[in-house]
Amino acid sequence: MNKDKLNALITLLGDRDDDVSYPAMAEMLRHDASEDGLDGVLAELQESSAPNVRRKSHQMQVIQKIRGKRRRFSGRLGENHPNLLQGLAELHSIWYDEVDYSSLKDLWGLTVSKSAKFKPVTPKRLGRCMRELGFRMYEDNIQDPDLYCLGPVLEDGFGADILLASIALEIGRGFGLRGTVIRANDRFAVLYTSTGQQSNTVKPKILRAISLSSENDWNPKPIDAPTATEVWSTRSALRYVAGILFANAVCSEGPRYIQILASCLAGRKEHESVRDILPYPFGAI
Repeated sequence: MNKDKLNALITLLGDRDDDVSYPAMAEMLRHDASEDGLDGVLAELQESSAPNVRRKSHQMQVIQKIRGKRRRFSGRLGENHPNLLQGLAELHSIWYDEVDYSSLKDLWGLTVSKSAKFKPVTPKRLGRCMRELGFRMYEDNIQDPDLYCLGPVLEDGFGADILLASIALEIGRGFGLRGTVIRANDRFAVLYTSTGQQSNTVKPKILRAISLSSENDWNPKPIDAPTATEVWSTRSALRYVAGILFANAVCSEGPRYIQILASCLAGRKEHESVRDILPYPFGAI
């Protein structure tokens, strides 16, 4: 942004008339922080002697922070194989504005630390770990967002099956256990497969598949026909959780969350309109 234009907009920020100051805010926010150093400008404005300038700069900092969260999560949904744990943490941070990643990192670190004593290097040990740590399923309810947010599930142990399956998957991965999220009979679980040699060495190796789920009290359950299950990628799992929270926002009439989550799911950038995908009045805000 041209320095003279920036200085002119900063001057307008101090105007007591919101009809003057808000358009100035909007114009400044049109320029991405990474390109124009807006974060540095806003930090300096926090030291301004003009109360209105300090207040408006704080508001813009909050907006920039929310945009940053939205940009990161939206970008993750665009990846072919996004990091599931990071995506769930980012989604939680979008839903709970004041939560930062450090608190979630501490919660996850504590969970992994508790898991270590069970040495969850096999599905059976992982199942025992999840059971002993108290992870259990509540019936799916889109009107209870805590069941779909990483922080509350890690704290209380109660969660929707998609969150519990994701947590089990990530705990297992931390100890070298490789699996994938699946959906069978409208329930989410974690699938583990291995090849075993039959006693007669002439016969080929056979595929053994078992699943872990909270519905089965985390006891390994053989799957006779693994091809009948739906294998979910981490991207699909993240989009599903984001979709549930979007539906919750619609039910609770949370316009800001509706716009943010709709933009992420649709792959829109922060400056792009959502009027063509959201009905009035949400798309007009």
